[in-house]
Amino acid sequence: MSNGCDLSLTIEAAGTAETLPLARLARYLAHLADLLGDQPSVHFVGATSGSVVLTVRVEPSAVDRVRQQLADVRDGTAAVPVLESYQALNLMVTEDGGVAVLGEGPRALLQFPGGNAAVPETVVSGLRQAGSLEGVIERVGGHGDAVLVDLRGPRETLIACRGPRDLAEQIGQALFTRVRLGGQGTWARSTDGSWSLQQFDIERITALNTVTFAQTVADLRRIPAVWLPNPLEVLGALSEQAAE
Repeated sequence: MSNGCDLSLTIEAAGTAETLPLARLARYLAHLADLLGDQPSVHFVGATSGSVVLTVRVEPSAVDRVRQQLADVRDGTAAVPVLESYQALNLMVTEDGGVAVLGEGPRALLQFPGGNAAVPETVVSGLRQAGSLEGVIERVGGHGDAVLVDLRGPRETLIACRGPRDLAEQIGQALFTRVRLGGQGTWARSTDGSWSLQQFDIERITALNTVTFAQTVADLRRIPAVWLPNPLEVLGALSEQAAE
């Protein structure tokens, strides 16, 4: 098991820990808690005098999960609510006129560019539509009432999905297998007209047959039947008769 670790959010902005309003400090900590996850195992240590440095301690049992979640945020593959927590923190840093970094000791884990970030394209988000996804379940996790699922979809994209607890056992049994997930997708539309899936809420799961095309043809040939020696020739003759 990993040892516990301390993570520090260093905010280089106008003001210091002494001048940061208590309500704003609470907002920073709330978004940081959502970003890290495993909230019962993450504890506030304190704010360093001078620059705004907020330090939290992660219990040993949660270190690996927290580190993985931060890696997923860095790669853009974390669940939508977690990415929204990162965006909310970055917005606060922007409002305070600075930049920030979340680190473990001297190692930087996440950067918050604040106002230095490129202005994102305007999007319409939060559009809900029923649908289905096909792919391979690569990871199952989560806590509380939600089961978090990473689905490897078309073109090797990783899709963040979420399901209810009553599907947890079925989802877990399907780990590393090909499935079809049915449910509700949350979509966003960018200014160039392209659509992106932000989150998929699972309502049902169906295992997909992994039999290859060659196996299917072989199975068909084993069916007792009178097979034509040249079916294409017969079809061609029938087409000519229909054209006459």
